[in-house]
Amino acid sequence: MNYLKFLLLLTSIACFSCDGRVKLYDKGAQFIAIQPFEEIDTNELNLAKTAIETFYGYDVTILEPIDLPKEFLSQSKKRYRSAKLLPHLRSKRPNEFDKIIGMTKADIASSSRKENNHPIIAKSDRSGPASVISSFRIRKNAKSKSEFEARLRKVVIHEVGHTLGLPHCTEDESCLMVDNGSSYKKLDGLKEQFCTKCSNKLGWKETNGQDTVMK
Repeated sequence: MNYLKFLLLLTSIACFSCDGRVKLYDKGAQFIAIQPFEEIDTNELNLAKTAIETFYGYDVTILEPIDLPKEFLSQSKKRYRSAKLLPHLRSKRPNEFDKIIGMTKADIASSSRKENNHPIIAKSDRSGPASVISSFRIRKNAKSKSEFEARLRKVVIHEVGHTLGLPHCTEDESCLMVDNGSSYKKLDGLKEQFCTKCSNKLGWKETNGQDTVMK
């Protein structure tokens, strides 16, 4: 490697390291934008905003609603493809925000090539800026308003965790970062808290849920 190439490599590494927006795990303040798609319930947006602010302590702003591009519909024309929604959200993220969380009441589908029309409730970039969350199936399968709201809060907290770099937790079955496998029963049994290992990854001294978890 010649000197010029070596210098360029060092410069790129320095720029990557110094950019506070490029992080594997959370080490400080984050600025989150919630991007509503079309006419989603304002109460759902405020619920998500409060969940992020209370659990993570981040600054959250709700943006003006935008349309769901019809070309993102799956072949069945019933669900929107998360594989299209995530890059769309990345392109819509204002520079002043670290993350953008898309929220919709429409049904969304998996981005898997094998199951490109499989219904899901959320999809997130791992260690990336974008996440999309659908309240369609959460509401459809909830028996009460309080059950719906509790589930939505947990899904929002879980998906933001993924954007910060957290994988599904395999250490503690009570951690909110476990893979619930689309099981609402399992989701309902979880508290709004992370295990010690996931908390440590985020740079938190204590397990989230002792002092800052929502009651």
